[in-house]
Amino acid sequence: MSIRWEDVMRSCRVIWLAVLSLSVLSIRSSRAQGGPTSGLYQIISGHSTECCGIAGEISYPLPNPALGFVELTVDPEQNVARMTFLGQDTHSIFSIAPDGPRSGFTFMFTNGMIFADHIQFGERMPPPGPSSGEPYFNYSVSNSMEVLRIDGMVITPCPGCADFFTQFEHTNVVAVLMPSAVKPRLSLPSVSTDGIFRFTIFDGRSGQTNVVEASTDLFTWTPVSTNVFPPTACPVCPFIEFGDPASTNFIQRFYRAFSMP
Repeated sequence: MSIRWEDVMRSCRVIWLAVLSLSVLSIRSSRAQGGPTSGLYQIISGHSTECCGIAGEISYPLPNPALGFVELTVDPEQNVARMTFLGQDTHSIFSIAPDGPRSGFTFMFTNGMIFADHIQFGERMPPPGPSSGEPYFNYSVSNSMEVLRIDGMVITPCPGCADFFTQFEHTNVVAVLMPSAVKPRLSLPSVSTDGIFRFTIFDGRSGQTNVVEASTDLFTWTPVSTNVFPPTACPVCPFIEFGDPASTNFIQRFYRAFSMP
């Protein structure tokens, strides 16, 4: 079968159009990251302190099994945020077991006020103590380019308690945004000597399943390939070489790819 040069160039333009579109979207996204970003953040450093029972003050380094992640949800229309401390399983909410009728606290903070450089949960200045019988909390979360820096405390009322911790503090906690989904990158388009259109899929993770879909009109998409990114010496460098034997049957064909969690 003969190959027309204009068909080859058209196919290459199609794949490069897809790559260019992804690049533009990426640039726009990075420029828009001026404020807090919703998502799951992994704690990489910091300390958690418990005070002030018979044992006195005890400090633990973070992360640990009970405190491994922070989930941040931002509502830009209402200018409010929600923050939840999670365990290493990303599901269990960190909480203080109740030690009395009014004690106990679940570390899920709502109605955080969004300011230019930070998010404020609770009151700014700590009172002398939780005199109202309700827990008091005060957390400040700075946000800069997908990194949270968290400091705050919780004081729980427990009248007459001497054996239980009543104050909990997080200091110098740093958490980084986890990627919500890997977006594969289509690159290096070419046409082989047998007329088959080929390209390389980058930005995957070893063991992750990738699906390639094709379309002739950008409306109807059909899966044409399902592959698993192979292991490589570089953990974030796996790639997949893709060739579409059916490409010789079309004047033009569009491609897109996505990776499953």
